[in-house]
Amino acid sequence: MFRIRLAIPLMTSFLIGGCGTYVPGLEEPLSSPADGQQLVQAIVQNIDCEIRNAIGDIIRTDKEEFRTGLRKSRQTAWLDNWAVQTTLSLQVNERGAINPSAKWLPASPANAIFTLAGAGSLSAEATRINQMGSYYSVAQIVNGFPCTADSRPGGLFLLQNV
Repeated sequence: MFRIRLAIPLMTSFLIGGCGTYVPGLEEPLSSPADGQQLVQAIVQNIDCEIRNAIGDIIRTDKEEFRTGLRKSRQTAWLDNWAVQTTLSLQVNERGAINPSAKWLPASPANAIFTLAGAGSLSAEATRINQMGSYYSVAQIVNGFPCTADSRPGGLFLLQNV
């Protein structure tokens, strides 16, 4: 019986012993580090496409409305000399903790008191932060081609909030 009481806390400590003791990867569980790199690349490309499509569509529409005479002046001309700078920060936290405690009060005669107690605490935390930046002039965005759903890794809805 004593061996079972000792084995349970020992096995539990081995199970969570690796938590928070190494820098976590960006990949999903049961995936390779290459899958994590592909996921990050897909996220970056999708965000880049969203920004390029949004700004490009606004300026192209404004230029088209001015060219066809729907507007007497361009509403977004002030954007022509601007640029877009983005910073993407991806953070993964890994935390693990164990806090076993034991107390033993054996059956004893009324005049004898015997107590055996124990305690312990162990925790670990690791954090990974990846930052990526990009810079485009608005002229580069407007003169470039808009992104299509086929040109996005993971598809158009990789970053959709469900």
